Amino acid sequence: TTFRGWIIPPAPGVMERTNGGKAYYFDAGASSWDQGAGGPSLSYFVNMWQRHGLVFDDIYAFEMTTPEQEFYETVPDEYHYTMHYKQCAVSSHPDEHSEENPFLPILIHEMTQPDDYVLFKLDIDSPAVEDGNIFFILDDEQNNIDEVVWEHHITGNYLMEEWRGPNGENPDLADLTLRQSYEFFLKMREKGIRAHSWI
Repeated sequence: TTFRGWIIPPAPGVMERTNGGKAYYFDAGASSWDQGAGGPSLSYFVNMWQRHGLVFDDIYAFEMTTPEQEFYETVPDEYHYTMHYKQCAVSSHPDEHSEENPFLPILIHEMTQPDDYVLFKLDIDSPAVEDGNIFFILDDEQNNIDEVVWEHHITGNYLMEEWRGPNGENPDLADLTLRQSYEFFLKMREKGIRAHSWI
C-alpha cells in the first residue's frame, strides 16, 4: 500500500457512534481496484480503513474511461457484493444531476442518512467539475459527508509539476496558491468534515 501519512484514518469505534448507521465510500475517479496514475484509491481506503475497524457496507465508484467488465475484473471476489461501479462522467452542478451523469453531492444525500458514515474521494482530473462539487458541499447545510479526500488541481502546488505542461502553464488548473487551497480544506473542517488532500 502506498504510504500517505498525511491522510489520518478515522478513530477506532467511529461506527459505534453512528446509532446503527451504515458505512459508505463514494469514489469519483477510480479506474481500477488496485491501479492508478497517482496510486490506487479503492484498495487503499478499503484496506486502511478496515485496519482501523471500519468496514464499508457499500462502495460506489465512477470513472469515464474504464468499461464495466474491465473494472470488475480488478475487484477481489470478497468485495464484489459491496462494489457498485458506473462508467460515466460526473456532473459539476446540481442542475446537471441525472442517472447518466450524477452530481455526487446530491446522489450521496439521496442514498445516505445523517447517522451513516460517508467517505467521498474526488480526483477526476477535471478541476472545474471538482470545484463545482466542493463549492456545493461548502454551501450545503444538509450533506451527510463525514470525510472528503480531494486532489485539488491548482497552479500553486509544487507537487502538480506533471499538470503544468512544457511551458509551465495549464489552463485547466485553478490559478490559486497553496495557501488558498488550504483554506478550502479548512472551511470543510470548520463544517465538521474531515478533509484530506489526496496528493
